[in-house]
Parts: sequence; C-alpha cells; structure tokens
Amino acid sequence: ENWQRLTLIALITASKVWDEDAFDNAEFAQVSPGYSVGDINAFERVFLQCLDFDVVVDGAMYERTHFLMETLKGQDTANFSVPRLEAGPAAKLEERSLRRQSELLEYLELLDPKSPATSENSFRCEQ
Repeated sequence: ENWQRLTLIALITASKVWDEDAFDNAEFAQVSPGYSVGDINAFERVFLQCLDFDVVVDGAMYERTHFLMETLKGQDTANFSVPRLEAGPAAKLEERSLRRQSELLEYLELLDPKSPATSENSFRCEQ
C-alpha cells in the first residue's frame, strides 16, 4: 500500500506545481477514499521533506524528462504523448514551481505538527 500513498502524494504535489488553481488537501481527501485530510497532510509533509522541499521544475529538467518519456514509450502507445515545452511556457513553469515551493513551505508551517509516524497510513523517508 506504500506505493499507493506515494503515487497519490506525488500526483497531488505535481498538480500543485503544474496547475494554477490546484485543489487543496481537503478537496483531495474528498475524492481519495480511505485517506483523511490529516493523512494527506502527513503524507505531504514527509514527501516534501524527502524532496528537501525542492519542487522546482526548470526547462532543462522538463526537457530531460520529456526525452526519457519519449524514449521509454513503446510502439503500442501511439496515443501517448508528452508535449514539448517551448521557452515561454518553460519559464512560466519554473516561475510557478518556485512560487508553489514557497507557498507549500508556508502552508506546511501552518499544519498541525502531528508526526506522520503516528498515522496508520504513514510512510517514512529513508535516506
């Protein structure tokens, strides 16, 4: 079940970086049966700690990831495509991800300081 929690919080974090008007954790909890907003807050705190709170996506990182995704896709995935990111949108993504990183750090400071280890649905960052 760890992979499910990790996948969920990775998608939530990515949506907060990518989307201008992303859902908050309470909204994600409403559509994620089995996880309370407290669980999602705890997952987010640990996940971001594991990333050293670095959620910045610059143009070069996006381009490397685009190349890897295009390289890894198989012949049977004709409908699968990762869009290229031109210079203007890449700069906006980097700016937005820097802003989101600051917002997430501020938001995490406001959360209850409950230890993620006390949640039955928690995971740890192994470094």
